[in-house]
Amino acid sequence: MQTNPRILRAEADKFDRQQRFPTERDRQQREHILTAAQSLLARHGSHAISFGAMAAALRMAPATLRRHFIDLDALLGEIIGRHLMDISRRLGEIPFNDPDRCRKQREIYFTFCRGTFGGLTEAHRLYTRDRHVLPQDILSHLENTRDGIGELLAGPNAQAALVLLDTPYIPLANIEVMLAALPQEAETATPTEPTPRPKPPRKHRPLRPLPSNRPRWLCATYPTRPTPPTG
Repeated sequence: MQTNPRILRAEADKFDRQQRFPTERDRQQREHILTAAQSLLARHGSHAISFGAMAAALRMAPATLRRHFIDLDALLGEIIGRHLMDISRRLGEIPFNDPDRCRKQREIYFTFCRGTFGGLTEAHRLYTRDRHVLPQDILSHLENTRDGIGELLAGPNAQAALVLLDTPYIPLANIEVMLAALPQEAETATPTEPTPRPKPPRKHRPLRPLPSNRPRWLCATYPTRPTPPTG
């Protein structure tokens, strides 16, 4: 089984000590690729576009596109990851000690991810619809970021809040009502330690009385056996 070129490039970038830093032209070209590819992937779906077709749509050679992104999975993962980081930065604008922090963060999440008429934005549509087709080496990082955002939005009800907020055309007021009906704390069963069984009292064997005809020098009061008297 051959190693994926995407994984090989990530490892090579770590070991390359003479890695060339991107120029301003490289950054502008990369931003152009991400912006145009986001619109194309959101409209047609990642399953309907090949790497060569994406390069042709961007009016560049496949080798030029591959210099920035080794395959379409890396390109889609970069678009979704950048979108999640933008959400995280917006949520971080609310102070941690704000008593209404969770509700305000849900409002920011809702506003940032919805379009003009209540539908999802292009980046958020890719996030909710196409992230599951990504390979595990890309998806695991995105899922960890998603879980962290969910905990900021609703604590123990993170998954329920994300499902509601990621469903298009549901008003925010209705989402808040449904979240308020959920338990605010996760019920966890407290393990109880088993009651130790009492140990039965130790039975002592009674001492047998010494026979009346037993010599005195055999009694237990003597630490050692003395020499018996003679005569």
